[in-house]
Amino acid sequence: MTHKVTKEADLSLTLEFLLRLVHAADGIPEEDVAAFFGFDHREFSFVVGEAESKGYVSRRDGRLWIMDAGRNLFRADEEVPQIYKVEQEIERVGFDLLAFAPTDPDSMNDFDRALPELEPYDPRAFAEPSIRVRERFRHFFRQFKTSTDGNGRFRELYSIDSVKAEDRYSCVVTIVARSSSLNPGAPIANLERWMSGLDLAERSAVEDAAARHLAKLRISRQPTDADAYGCLLDLAPEYLREYARRDGFAVERFFKETVKRAGEFRQDRMTVGIVGSLLTEGNLPRLVKAAELTAQAFKSRASADADAGGGSPQPSVGGLVWVVPGTPGWGETRVLPNVLEELAKNHPESAGPDASEADFITLAVTAGRPRRHIEQAFSHLLEGPEAPMFPGRLEILLLPGRVAAVLVHAPVGAAEAVAVPLGVLSFDPDVVERVTAFVGNRIFSISNPHWQRIPMEVWQAAKAMFGIAETG
Repeated sequence: MTHKVTKEADLSLTLEFLLRLVHAADGIPEEDVAAFFGFDHREFSFVVGEAESKGYVSRRDGRLWIMDAGRNLFRADEEVPQIYKVEQEIERVGFDLLAFAPTDPDSMNDFDRALPELEPYDPRAFAEPSIRVRERFRHFFRQFKTSTDGNGRFRELYSIDSVKAEDRYSCVVTIVARSSSLNPGAPIANLERWMSGLDLAERSAVEDAAARHLAKLRISRQPTDADAYGCLLDLAPEYLREYARRDGFAVERFFKETVKRAGEFRQDRMTVGIVGSLLTEGNLPRLVKAAELTAQAFKSRASADADAGGGSPQPSVGGLVWVVPGTPGWGETRVLPNVLEELAKNHPESAGPDASEADFITLAVTAGRPRRHIEQAFSHLLEGPEAPMFPGRLEILLLPGRVAAVLVHAPVGAAEAVAVPLGVLSFDPDVVERVTAFVGNRIFSISNPHWQRIPMEVWQAAKAMFGIAETG
C-alpha cells in the first residue's frame, strides 16, 4: 500500500505563542505584542520575521495580521497551532479474502495446508479486491505501524496512491464447535480461540463462513448405521449390555446417560463411555491416560519378566491402527497430528536408547482414497477396496495389546444432523483382544499387500503388531 500521511511538526515555543496571540487578537498593534512578551526591538524583529517569512502573519500599518496559512494551523475547537507535513509511506499488509481484515501469515506445515478452506458466501466479493482493500485499509489504518511517528503520536491518512498485490498466503482459523445435550447435532461455531472481542466483531464474514462449513458436515441416517452399532455391541458387550435391545443399540439412552456420568479410568474401571470425537478436550485426556497407564504396566511386566528370565524380553512392534470413518470433517484439526505424536511418545518401546518416534507406525485405514490431511498426518495408509472392510461410520483406534476405542458416527435424535460420535474407550484386555481380532481379520483377510499403497516392510510390521507370523 503506497499512501500519504499527515505528520505533525513542532513549532518553536515563541512562535507558537505569537501565533496564538495574533489568532486571538487579529490586527494587534506591534508595540502591544512586544510589550506582552517583553521583547526588545531586535528580539521582536527576529520572531515576527520568522512568522512573516513562513506566511503565517503579515505586518501592515504597525499591526500584525493572521494570514490563511497561519489560520490553517489551528484546527476546529483548538487554540494550539500545529504544522502538518504530508509524507509518502509504503506499508506491507495482509488482508483475508472473507472479511478483508488485517491478517498475519501463520507458520504452516504440510498438514495445515491440507486442511479445507473457508469459502465466501458470495464469490463475487473477490471481483474487485483492490477497491475493498482501499476501503478496509482506511478503516483499519490506526492498526498499522505507519499510523504513528517515532514518539507514538498518531498520524492521519491523507491519501491512498496505489495497491499492489504481491504474496498470497494462508492462515489457520481455529473453530470450536459446541452443541448442547438437547440438540447435539446442531453445533455452533465459536472462533474465540482465533480472535475475540472487537477484533472478532470486525470479521463477521469469517464467522459466517465457519457456520456454513459446519452446516456442510450434516449427514442423514442410513440403514448401515445399525451395522456399525452392532459392531460396537459385539466388541464391548459387558460394558454395553444394558443398552442392547432386540432392535439394536439404545442410541439416545446411551447418549443421555453418558453425557451425565462421563467418568475417568480407575483400576476397576478399564472401559468408559465416550460422547464426541476422541480429539475433543473432554476425551483426549482419557485417551492419553489410557496410553500412559498401559505403557507403565508394560514396562512393569517387562522388568519382571527380565528379572525372572535373566534377559530382556523381545519388544513388540510399536504402532497404532486408526480405522477412519467415512463422515465429513473427520480429523480436520491440528489436534490429530499432535495426538499421534503424543501416543508415539507414550509407547513403551519408544523409551529405549535405540528407539525413536519414527519407529512408531501410524497406519490409517480408509475406504477408498484418503483425504489430503489424513495422508499428511499418518506415516502409512491402507486404502481399502470400494466395498468397505468396515461399516462406513465406524471408527476404531487400536494400540494392539494396549488400548482400543470404538465409536459410531451418526446423527443422534434427528434424521439429519452433524454426526455425534458414540462409543467406548478401553484398556480392558478382553475388549482390546476382541478389537484386535476384529480389525486384524478384516484387514488381512481382504487386503492384498501387492496393490496397497504401503511398503512391504511396513505391511510385515503391521502383521507383527497383530501377532501374525510371516510364512513362506
